Amino acid sequence: NSSFAPNLVTLLGLFFNVFAYFLIGNETNFNMEGDIRPWVNFTCGITLFLYQTLDAMDGKHARRTKNGSPLGQLFDHGCDALSTPLCSIIFCTTLQTGPTPLAIYALAASQLPFYIAQLAESRTGTLQHSMGGVVGVSETQLVIIFTHVISAFLPISFWTTPIGTLEMFGYPDIEIQPNELFIYGGLIPSGSFMVITTLLSTP
Repeated sequence: NSSFAPNLVTLLGLFFNVFAYFLIGNETNFNMEGDIRPWVNFTCGITLFLYQTLDAMDGKHARRTKNGSPLGQLFDHGCDALSTPLCSIIFCTTLQTGPTPLAIYALAASQLPFYIAQLAESRTGTLQHSMGGVVGVSETQLVIIFTHVISAFLPISFWTTPIGTLEMFGYPDIEIQPNELFIYGGLIPSGSFMVITTLLSTP
């Protein structure tokens, strides 16, 4: 619909993330841990999917309706800048990290690549969304969507129940939880790699 402004598409995507943030935050008293009813986790997965879809559509809609502008691009990136920490906090709440350094590391692993990408775009004119064109923002969001959805069918203790130790590295007293494995083993390395590849490809 050409009468549907592209910026409204962008704003609607942000609304879904704000809605999910207050939904799961209210569920856990904004402590990023605690009981979460299955439908809340499931809803957070749906809202992230809707945000991802609308975020992919707004630029295409702007070009199709010839409503693209630098201001519209700034508005799009501004909404994304607000959505990124919201999505991270929602995700950390699902993983039951609580207000801990683990949550801070997860937030940094999503925020830093985002801002480095914006910096690179200001130099190159192109916004990088992936690492080598293979794995990037869309794939990461799909993993997070899947995590929200499967969490609706898992016991609340799943993400914080120890599954092993670091004995093979000489630290038998340090236990590993699924949420730590997810963030330390997946989110932080991929975020770091994206930052490095972006910096190396930026003149």
